[in-house]
Amino acid sequence: MKSKYDCYTFLLLSQAIDSLEEWDKKRRDLRSVFGIGEMQNIRYSSSDNKVMKVISQFLNISELIDGIIISFLVVASEKYQFENIEQISKEYNCEKINDKTFNRMLVITHLVGFLLSGLTKLNQRILWITDEDDITANSFIMDKLFGFTKAALRALSPHDLYLLFDTDSVDNFEDFIARDLVAYTDLLTGVLMKTVPPTLSKNNSEEPMEIKFKYRSRNPNKENKDKAILDWASHNTGNLKKHIILIDQEQHFGSTCRELLISTIWDMG
Repeated sequence: MKSKYDCYTFLLLSQAIDSLEEWDKKRRDLRSVFGIGEMQNIRYSSSDNKVMKVISQFLNISELIDGIIISFLVVASEKYQFENIEQISKEYNCEKINDKTFNRMLVITHLVGFLLSGLTKLNQRILWITDEDDITANSFIMDKLFGFTKAALRALSPHDLYLLFDTDSVDNFEDFIARDLVAYTDLLTGVLMKTVPPTLSKNNSEEPMEIKFKYRSRNPNKENKDKAILDWASHNTGNLKKHIILIDQEQHFGSTCRELLISTIWDMG
């Protein structure tokens, strides 16, 4: 069944990738114990039994990471979040990109801009790593995404930032680390797209709303990945803080979108 939401998940680290030594050792140990090679992805869609078995422990070691993982659930609609999408696409020479992908690109651009403008400091160096999907399908789309994001940061951020951009494709050892970091966003996005009830969108809130819910299994005696991921997402006692924000695009993607999202992010501390 098609989800009632579009989900955008971001993992923001307060430390450089090369400083994650303890987490890196734990993730390599887990891969070794469960017989999962470095070239094999840990992803929500995986049906590999070894991956299924490692997910719970893989989630647990994320508490060694200092940062925030945040998912934005945007209520799906027949109309795009951004009006005049065809005109915008033509103006910025993006006719090669279909309207649906181009709209998602603009949403991501704005969300990244909102997050970084509230959670960074002057002249901070930012490395943005994304998984490979329709938004990063080729160099043309990636260049446009990167360019739009830099433009959003210039408009939204109160200070200058140095933004670098990459995907989680594997070219060197650090890329294995990056790919397993991206796995956390993939796991949370996957479970939210599958399990969040559509009735949440009927909240009539005038602001984006942080949501919390527990997984209810039809067979509570049977452990499964959905329960493991949602239990992990509902606990905020470790170094990695988790937040799920519901956005009704018709109410919140208007002229006050920036103020609403920024205030929500700042309220998180």
